[in-house]
Amino acid sequence: MSRHQPDVWVSVSDATQLVSRAERTVYSWIDKGYLASRRGANGVLQVRGADVLQVEASRRTGRPRGTARPAGYATRHTEVLDKSMQKRQDDLRQSRSAPH
Repeated sequence: MSRHQPDVWVSVSDATQLVSRAERTVYSWIDKGYLASRRGANGVLQVRGADVLQVEASRRTGRPRGTARPAGYATRHTEVLDKSMQKRQDDLRQSRSAPH
């Protein structure tokens, strides 16, 4: 699909490949009214490719609301960063206190 053909209709199967989503997700978007659909001449359900890309871009990603990590929760990544920052601060203090 190119930018010059915004009204290209694609099968649901092609749409899933276009946005790397499961078929059930695209069918869900159709059921919720996010995507218009039609039956092609061969009876296959189709959606507009440009619409699929637009809906995909508008969907929220990441952690669902209300599932924030509890206070004090640290990942391995933050622990490594904390240790690295602590070492830098210690090195800086040591270099300031050392005679020049």
